[in-house]
Amino acid sequence: MPLTSLLLSSGSNAHGQLSNGTSEDVHKFAPCSFLGYPTGTLPPGTRRVVHITSGANHTLALLETEAEGKRHLEIWGCGDGSSGQLGSVLQARRTASVFWPIDLSLKNAGLDNYSYKLVCASWETTYIVLSCEGKADVFISMGADDFGDLGVEGMNKGRGKQAILPFHIVSFDHLTLEGVPVRKDSITVESLVSGQHHVVVQLRGTLVNGKEVTFVAGWGTSRHGQLGNLVSPGGGPTPFLTKPAVISIDDSHDRIIAHALGSQHTVFLYASGKVSGLGSSRRGQLQGLENVKHATGLGCTWNGTYLLVNDGQGDTRVIAAGSYMHGQLGRELPVGTSGLAGTLKPSAVEFPGDTQSVKSIACGTEHVLAICTSKGTDRSPDVAVWGWGWNEHGNLGTGSTNNIFVPVKIWTGAEEDLIPVRVWGGSGTSWIYATHDADWVQ
Repeated sequence: MPLTSLLLSSGSNAHGQLSNGTSEDVHKFAPCSFLGYPTGTLPPGTRRVVHITSGANHTLALLETEAEGKRHLEIWGCGDGSSGQLGSVLQARRTASVFWPIDLSLKNAGLDNYSYKLVCASWETTYIVLSCEGKADVFISMGADDFGDLGVEGMNKGRGKQAILPFHIVSFDHLTLEGVPVRKDSITVESLVSGQHHVVVQLRGTLVNGKEVTFVAGWGTSRHGQLGNLVSPGGGPTPFLTKPAVISIDDSHDRIIAHALGSQHTVFLYASGKVSGLGSSRRGQLQGLENVKHATGLGCTWNGTYLLVNDGQGDTRVIAAGSYMHGQLGRELPVGTSGLAGTLKPSAVEFPGDTQSVKSIACGTEHVLAICTSKGTDRSPDVAVWGWGWNEHGNLGTGSTNNIFVPVKIWTGAEEDLIPVRVWGGSGTSWIYATHDADWVQ
């Protein structure tokens, strides 16, 4: 019986975070495994892979499943769970080389009527948003708390330590907007993105005066201004925040529609197509972003920024800025550019022959994946995954560990008669989800 969908991974795998049953790096894309089911197959009832998110050595998969006519979301995890980032079961086991179902025993915490909504991973920490009709969303964190990663004040116990509880509820009760408190029973989490050690969420809620607001909050590392211009009691930059702080309030005339995080920077995309950034630009990752127009999507590597931009002719290109030493900018640079970090202007990634229209991108630590179609057609045989950048662990799936300086085609799905519809990048890892359905909803 032919496959109807497939999840593939490649790259760094010392803790089994690729979910292929081994702990060896993989240099070509290979099928993932789920506990109790044949390699290369998804759990029965799975309709689609909604999201893949990776930390330093752990991975989580958010699956949409259907049973008895009802759909719900499940979370599976693999890799390093020793800090509690995959829940108590895998913390006791320490590692898992295939995806295991994540059971947080929500009923024991009085959350049995809640369901999974969002999931995201930072270095050794995991964030999960729960929803329940008629109630405020619940934001939980679990794992390490090196730099206030858990978002729960007073939990930080120093590097390499983790909290005792299986998970923690992140509170937004203390937040005020222009001096007016937010009603704690009104919070909805619209989006969630994490960097190496900082987290940014977009929230919707109601102030105690009845005004409805959408705003952005964050916590974690902040020394470089990646959470805004925060000042410590001593007068210097705040090194990290252990609980959420308001970063910005949405302008109703040009609201934030997406954001992405690098190691020391944060980038926002607005409905108008403009872009803004916070934090370090030592590698040029924020340079010139204010001049970009008509952006439709974005992503960040540790030290780079990547924007999907409408070229006005029906196609989309990628504009890249930031670190380039391992080919991250996806273009040939002039001789003698070493040492020019921070001086290069944002420029287009150079696909060979300029024949590709980019549908979506995904950024790993210092590599980028893109789903593209040949210009002038949307026929399925012309859909492929391209990649470029750092490739030390074989994370670009080319069969080697050589860095890629100009985009190359790395997977088409032709042999499996499948179409790549989603890609994700992690810490030296890459993921492809392919199906027979070429729906481009991202």
